Amino acid sequence: MGGASESFLEGNVWRGNIITAGGGFAGIRTQAFRPAFDASRCQGIRLRVRGGGDQRYKLIIRDSYEWNGIAWSYEFDTKSWNPLSDVTEVMAPFSEFVPTLFAQRVPDVKYNAAKLTTLQLTLSKFGYDGDLNPNFKAGEFSITLESVGVF
Repeated sequence: MGGASESFLEGNVWRGNIITAGGGFAGIRTQAFRPAFDASRCQGIRLRVRGGGDQRYKLIIRDSYEWNGIAWSYEFDTKSWNPLSDVTEVMAPFSEFVPTLFAQRVPDVKYNAAKLTTLQLTLSKFGYDGDLNPNFKAGEFSITLESVGVF
């Protein structure tokens, strides 16, 4: 997208370097689930991560196959690296995901849990609607994905 940030996934560890000049974000996304996962009997996504460096990440889900369509975003804060107490368990109810298009809120749309097509993690200097992420630090980051499920 023109920025200089970079990241990569090794096993279940996502790490990278966020550079704010010309951008300020990095993300990883699953390949599209085909067929879409039907989570309509579930209340939300449960995520367990380790590390993350006291930052605010976004868990993003989609209910269409459009690459740049509406993204449903849920923000969560992580803990600094401490092998004994750094696990963050995120319980993200579908009802609390924010519909966005390029980090701008989209009004009057409803998430279709019967069509979960992708999962994504993003670390960005941006919050929503032009606001900055209050818990963002540029530079190197590392977060370990312990588990992903539904509840």
